[in-house]
Amino acid sequence: MRLSRIDVLTCRGRVNGARGAAEKWTERAGLLLRLTTRDGHVGQGEASPLPRYSRDDFDGARSALDAVDWDAVPEAEPGESGRDHVARLAAFSGVLPPSAAFALETAVLDVVAQRRAVPLWALFGDAEPSRVPLSSLLGGADDLDVVAAASRAVARGVHTVKVKLTGPRLGPQLDTLGRLRDVLGARALRLDANGTFDAATAVAELDALRACNPELVEEPVPTASLPGLGALPVPIALDESLQDAAALAGLEPHLGRLRCVALVLKPMALGGFARCLALAARARVLGLDVTFSHLFDGPVGLAAAAHLALAVGSRSRASGLDAHGGLEAWPPVALPFLDTTSVMATSSPGLGLPALEVPA
Repeated sequence: MRLSRIDVLTCRGRVNGARGAAEKWTERAGLLLRLTTRDGHVGQGEASPLPRYSRDDFDGARSALDAVDWDAVPEAEPGESGRDHVARLAAFSGVLPPSAAFALETAVLDVVAQRRAVPLWALFGDAEPSRVPLSSLLGGADDLDVVAAASRAVARGVHTVKVKLTGPRLGPQLDTLGRLRDVLGARALRLDANGTFDAATAVAELDALRACNPELVEEPVPTASLPGLGALPVPIALDESLQDAAALAGLEPHLGRLRCVALVLKPMALGGFARCLALAARARVLGLDVTFSHLFDGPVGLAAAAHLALAVGSRSRASGLDAHGGLEAWPPVALPFLDTTSVMATSSPGLGLPALEVPA
């Protein structure tokens, strides 16, 4: 790739509201990859692995990006489709840690879309997308202010909210979920256990959730326990299981019994565009919805996930791409692809983000 400059810059800061079912992060660190081409385009990518969640780490991502032979990165051929170019990119970036591969692909595709004067989603979408609805993360069912957060989301017009559950037993969380349902009315309540339920009691715990009528429950048990579960009383979605490249194929015979209805794709964890596009294609064959989410990434990672959602995400089931606390670790920047309730198909070339002002 013909470049005049390559920058790998660090962003690090304190954050609020970054949590999983049984884990909280008070600091986020990420890398901004900035590629300046000889013809004057600037492409941005981001590598922000999440400690104790991602299968890679910050130092490994940094080392990998520093070692890239940028002259060998495949250029897009004239008339080549975005999907074909990404397949060639993936053959090059597939040896990198997942977050570094995502950063490389994002920055290169940002340049390609700018050169073609199209938004990045247009490299992959078969038709101009409508808006993608947003799911907003409220926090955990054990958070004291989660019901108040739900009231604020309702006032904002959000139609889907997400709440973390901490297993193996729900206990008082069930009371909170009942109050949440009262506040939300008919709005969708999405739950995420991050694999904290015990396989022996998971079906009973999920059955107790029927009273709050969840849209779905993400990752109720660890991946290895999923095939052994009986028929489930509520729909589920797969998320972190997908970091194992063989997991979906292994689970396919069980998806009907498990009432799996969706895949949640996190490009930062999965290794970028090529893997997400392949999973989205397989999901369509299996009749599953495709939604996108993040690892409390910075604005570049969030923008890239939003473009993927616009290209191949569900138009009816919300994606978890709302503004979030992890952005606090990065310089403030406008997010023109977000409004209060949806991801919008902007027409600006590439990612559509201004250049981030990060000290070198």
